[in-house]
Amino acid sequence: MVRRLAKPLAVAVAAALLVSACAESANTADAATEEETSVTILQADIGMGLIKEAGANNTEFLGATQATLVRKPYVETTQDGVFEQDPFTYEGYLAESYEVSDDGLVYTFHLSDAVSAAGNELAADDVLWSFELKFGADTSTAPGAMSPVITDPATQFTKIDDKTVSITIASPGLGTTLLSMLADALAFVYDSTEMQANVSADDPYAIAWAQENPNYGFGPYEITDWEVGSYARFEARDNWILGTPEVDVVNVQVVPDAGSRASTIRAGDADIVEGLSPTDAADLATVDTLIVPTVSSPNTSQVLSLVTNKAPFDNLLVRQAISHAIPFEDIISNVYQDRAVRTGSGIVFTNTPGYDATGLPEYEYDPETARALLAEAGYPDGLSFTLTVSAADAESQATAVQIQTAARPAGFDVQIETVPGADFHTGRYAKIWQALLSVQAPWALTPIYTLNLLTGVDSQNNMSDWEDPEFYEALAASAEVIDQSSAEAGAAWNIAETRLLEEVPFIQIAQVQPGIAISDRIAGYAWRTDNTVDYAHLSINE
Repeated sequence: MVRRLAKPLAVAVAAALLVSACAESANTADAATEEETSVTILQADIGMGLIKEAGANNTEFLGATQATLVRKPYVETTQDGVFEQDPFTYEGYLAESYEVSDDGLVYTFHLSDAVSAAGNELAADDVLWSFELKFGADTSTAPGAMSPVITDPATQFTKIDDKTVSITIASPGLGTTLLSMLADALAFVYDSTEMQANVSADDPYAIAWAQENPNYGFGPYEITDWEVGSYARFEARDNWILGTPEVDVVNVQVVPDAGSRASTIRAGDADIVEGLSPTDAADLATVDTLIVPTVSSPNTSQVLSLVTNKAPFDNLLVRQAISHAIPFEDIISNVYQDRAVRTGSGIVFTNTPGYDATGLPEYEYDPETARALLAEAGYPDGLSFTLTVSAADAESQATAVQIQTAARPAGFDVQIETVPGADFHTGRYAKIWQALLSVQAPWALTPIYTLNLLTGVDSQNNMSDWEDPEFYEALAASAEVIDQSSAEAGAAWNIAETRLLEEVPFIQIAQVQPGIAISDRIAGYAWRTDNTVDYAHLSINE
């Protein structure tokens, strides 16, 4: 279905490789009177959900049209033309400022005079209603993802006046994670005036309406033309609270085949391509006119989950044994073409302020140790298990083969099961398999969030079905430390992380670099924890 809200998109979308938006002023109806700057981006067919709470959504599109109370600032990297978010620093966005109570439990936000694409000025009611929606809509993932920081907006959020909102948290150490969450897509603030005018008995939060009417946000761009599964056109807003973006028009084209996306930018017919395979990314990194970003601590990780509710991984010694049967370096080299890193066995990001790795268990490929642990577990002749992967995830399939080969001398007979993508998502949350490979990318990089992400009680994301009171007690204790960047906090997280690694319900294999390439015509690309492109930070190199 095609939606045209303003000027038509003059870029023909007849074939996946037909990309002409880089040509001067080719995309507007009024190019004769004013030359515009435009950027063409190629994406895989990741969907065009136009509100986060609809379930399936395009986070990059939402980041262009929506806004949050705070944001994580960008810093320059050592790679020319590449920025990255500082995931542990927060500055005002829709909130022009915020303050914290002396006990660290109350965060008060003073709202700016931002105006939505629908023309309504930001007010406290927008914040309260947006979070009512997030926790009230059946299709929203916010309740699970925001726990234990935000659990009940009705009691935690308070309207002080039309331009002031406070949020109360249970423990002072949760404050850093609160700010991090408020800077991410889960916390978009919507124009409640516009949305409430379009609710109905069947659509009490106007979610279905928003899927057809995307310009209800406070972000830097409007969507003026789109066709699901084909293209979308974004036009810069002159009245965005942070100023008019430098790029007037962003044209996004859907090109399902990764190889076709790679060949298109190599030929100079696109500005940015996303969703590249590691092989294509490594190849394009050799092209002088392209930038393939490498960031200091990528947050996308490949994870092997060991399902603890059934044999053989209900046995701790077996879990420890398989941890010594993973060929970590071979996977990084052969699957990811050295576009991945491993900074130890832990999952807390090593660049976290206050980070403490003291005494953390380390797992390296060691078949002899693995065999000894299997024998101690009662499997002197080894054992067999099934490793499930998604048919939609080529890297996990390749990793499974690497594990299958390397685990054999360690005493494991690994049977690989490949299932359709939809079945994989259903099965991993139902915890029906013995082991599975998945890709995880936490948006909030605080220790409390990363340690809780795959371990929550009764959480779908706890794919290992592992629950441990000792771990939860240590995690709760770490949340009591007010200064989460202190050595005291680092020591507290260390206790929880040590327990997690001793129990090894899952194994983080490697942190994977972004699969993106950028023309040197473009400046301002910034790596973000949500792994999307910030259109408003882009500019054109003259």
